Amino acid sequence: MDFSAAQEPGWTACVHPEGALYFFHSEQRIYTDIDVRVEKKGEAIVSYAMRLREMFVTMKVPIEPDSELMIDLVKEKKKIKCEYYFVDHKRRCLFWAHAMETERLAGHVKGVIERSQLKYAMETQYWKHIEFYPHEREVSEKAFNELKDIVVHANAEAITSSTYLAPFDKEELAKMRDLLDSLQDGVNEKRPYFVCVIARMMRLFSNIRFFNFCGQPGARLDADQSVYEKSKIKDDKKSVLLRIMNIVLFGAPEVHINGLRRVWVDETVNHARWQDFTNNLYNEWNGFTIYSTVMLAVDVSFLAVPGVDPGNAQSQTLSTVATYLSTLNAVGSLVISLLLVGQSRKRGRESMEGAASFMSRMTKTRLRTETLGIMYSLPYALLMWGMVWFVVALSFTIFQSSEPVTLAATGIQWAIIAAFVVSPVWASKEGDIIEYWETWRAMWEERAAEHERRLQKRERRHAARNSHGQGDAGQAGKERCHDPERG
Repeated sequence: MDFSAAQEPGWTACVHPEGALYFFHSEQRIYTDIDVRVEKKGEAIVSYAMRLREMFVTMKVPIEPDSELMIDLVKEKKKIKCEYYFVDHKRRCLFWAHAMETERLAGHVKGVIERSQLKYAMETQYWKHIEFYPHEREVSEKAFNELKDIVVHANAEAITSSTYLAPFDKEELAKMRDLLDSLQDGVNEKRPYFVCVIARMMRLFSNIRFFNFCGQPGARLDADQSVYEKSKIKDDKKSVLLRIMNIVLFGAPEVHINGLRRVWVDETVNHARWQDFTNNLYNEWNGFTIYSTVMLAVDVSFLAVPGVDPGNAQSQTLSTVATYLSTLNAVGSLVISLLLVGQSRKRGRESMEGAASFMSRMTKTRLRTETLGIMYSLPYALLMWGMVWFVVALSFTIFQSSEPVTLAATGIQWAIIAAFVVSPVWASKEGDIIEYWETWRAMWEERAAEHERRLQKRERRHAARNSHGQGDAGQAGKERCHDPERG
């Protein structure tokens, strides 16, 4: 029994390794996703192909004999539109018979003006074509060895540098290297599965070269490095809101903002670094859920201590009020941590396109990364405030005692522990505290200078107005003195 599908004369039906059906015309070297067996679409595609090739003959532009043509027929407003591109294997690029805007190849990457950089965008599209249509072709030994060298170098860079550019982590690069070692026998053979794998890897690495301005002056050499001048980057100055929230939230927003800026560089995302960032956030928030639960249990237990909560709704002690505040902060930290953990699971499974879309959407607001930084710091900050209020409640309870010995012993111990707690905070934040002080001082000095300039400007206007008035009065006096009728 013959299970093969019906064939259109001159066309070969091919099944992609992932299952998609496409067709190949060996004589005209045409690839298409259109079902050529329906409504004589195969004849229409061949006709379009011949007309496109005749355009090059008319323009006297020679094309390579092994060049391929991909054609798609799109229906727009009851008309059939032919979309196409030619493939040049020698130069690893696409070309067209009609004028083509290079901005469409550059996408959202700004500042692409050199053809040597646009070459990598073309090469990315070339390997994408090979990946989508792997039948009736082979991978040369030169291309295979080039890919092996790229993977080996990326693997070594991932081991020796924390800001490597490859879009894969160390484990993935090691697996890719082992995979390529097992695929050595597929070189120079028409094996669609082998061709598809090699083309996909080459496409990803070519795309990274394009985004990193490979071969250009000022190319990106580290994953957290921008390729644009500072004047072309959006202002990264801290807003007044961020300065205030940094104080209120124990400096946590700035830490998260710096982390976001290391993974969101020039409005692009490195997938490996994004995965590490989301995993770290996930582990951090998971830890806060545990700490918040413990803090909540401590607060509830403390309220059960005799003398802390008198049970009189009309008269609440300061210890009780502080414990209530601690409990509310612990509950807030727990709830926000759970919500962020759920979002982190979703973010961690996203592709590079999904991660970039999320960051682009969140950073289009007026506060940009500051919004995410403040939101991500809430579990830690609320937990810290819960501890602060619990310490306040405990201190009120302790220092209510009238015994001198008790007050002296607990007071001394309280002061020692407070010094121990403050010392590591001061050591880690000393530079930040100085920076905050310098920032606030510079801001107030700038405001004072602006106020002084406004006063001086107002005084000059007032003086000019007075001098102008006196001049008018003197001129009028002279005219009256020399008036012949009054003389």
